[in-house]
Amino acid sequence: MRCIANSVLVVAILSKISCYGVVEAVQWVNVYPDKINIVKGSISDENVNLLRTNVLKGAVDDPSTQIDFTPQAKTKFLGKFIFQPPPNLNLVAVSKIRFEVNGKVQALENQKWKFQIRNVAKRKWQSLSKTSTTTNVDRWGMWKRVTPIQSLDDYINGKGDIVIRLISNNDFDEIGIDYMNLSLGIEEALPTPSPPAPSPPTVISKGDSFVYDLPGKQSTYDKQVIFIDLFDTNKKDIASIRSMGKVVICYFSAGSLEDWRSDKSAFPKNAVGNALGEWPGEFWLDIMNDDVRTIMKARMDLAKNKGCHGVDPDNVDGFDNDTGFSILKWQTKDYIQFLASQAHERGLLIGLKNSAEIATQVEQYFDFAVVEECWEYNECCQYISFGTQMKPVFAIEYRSVKQKLCAKFENNGFSTNFANYALDQIWFCPEETRHLDASVSDKESSRKLAFCSASRRLRRTSTISIGSGMSFMLAYLLAM
Repeated sequence: MRCIANSVLVVAILSKISCYGVVEAVQWVNVYPDKINIVKGSISDENVNLLRTNVLKGAVDDPSTQIDFTPQAKTKFLGKFIFQPPPNLNLVAVSKIRFEVNGKVQALENQKWKFQIRNVAKRKWQSLSKTSTTTNVDRWGMWKRVTPIQSLDDYINGKGDIVIRLISNNDFDEIGIDYMNLSLGIEEALPTPSPPAPSPPTVISKGDSFVYDLPGKQSTYDKQVIFIDLFDTNKKDIASIRSMGKVVICYFSAGSLEDWRSDKSAFPKNAVGNALGEWPGEFWLDIMNDDVRTIMKARMDLAKNKGCHGVDPDNVDGFDNDTGFSILKWQTKDYIQFLASQAHERGLLIGLKNSAEIATQVEQYFDFAVVEECWEYNECCQYISFGTQMKPVFAIEYRSVKQKLCAKFENNGFSTNFANYALDQIWFCPEETRHLDASVSDKESSRKLAFCSASRRLRRTSTISIGSGMSFMLAYLLAM
């Protein structure tokens, strides 16, 4: 295997007219190959810099500006192009990739070349471009394809690279290339994220006990952190809880309309999407809608005026659900960063609710995490970074109502509640098991108790809401 190094980066700002007649800015960050790894076959030149400029046209070859790729006898060609996104790129804003190659293939009817990009998240190769009946033969021609993506993170491997491979279908193919470019597109150019706003003075700590009492069923509060419903709990009751030295976190849904809430009429119709699962009266919201964000600001004001120490905004994982809108991961990250900044501007703590797939990427913006059934879906490992930063992780398990799990949770720095779905019955870990190195039974061990198991990971795919609007996920699929 041979590696050729060098790279160059160009940033281009373009404009286009959308189908609605609105001029939109498109920022393309052009990244060129940094290396070529030849797995099978040979190349005519090892200078990867030759692929930086588009020079050749017509039928004329020029060995000084092109690289020829040739398979070995009885072996198909296989080579990999390594791209490195610049370290200062706002990855969350990239919503599409554009792949361009200026190539020339021989005039053979059965000659086929394919370019594929590695989707790390799904563990598979994804088609980018290939020869077809319309491909020019014995002439230079530009192959170009734009592909929408959920998140650029899905394509970046552990080394920080994006990998595109070139393969042939037989041992007598030959292709010449004199230009290759992978453009990273930002549909609505977002500014480089500013550092997260300072959090309010810390009033909660890793390992604090808590109760998730959204229905308001608890007669007394003997835990340190109390979760209550923002709308259903009045200012007097919040003051009473605070007078006992407790920390009050107020729940509201930031990603769905609940038709029993007092501000339901403020949501515009075009911002209301599909229903949440089988639960009537709750609908997904378009999180990129300005009116939705204005309403969330008002809810933050309500939380501050009522005396909440912090907020627990739910249903922020629309990118992984059938919302009725094309919500991408980068849009979700943008929205929850907006929520975090609004909370901190008001002196409120804020927690990340579920959203395991992006938890490590947005941890810096939050003061704690609230995770439902992370054990059931083997997602607990995704929140370890919160504990590393001494931030609390409040875990709630609904189906694993077994206190034998307490040691596993508590020893990993998680605070734990076990409850039924209605939240009118809640069990707590005994104090003697908190932060102790207690063992678990063989039966429990057989259920893959390791937080960071390398085995298959289940993920949530449909949302169910219960009680005072609290959401959890019921159906699941195997994550790729």
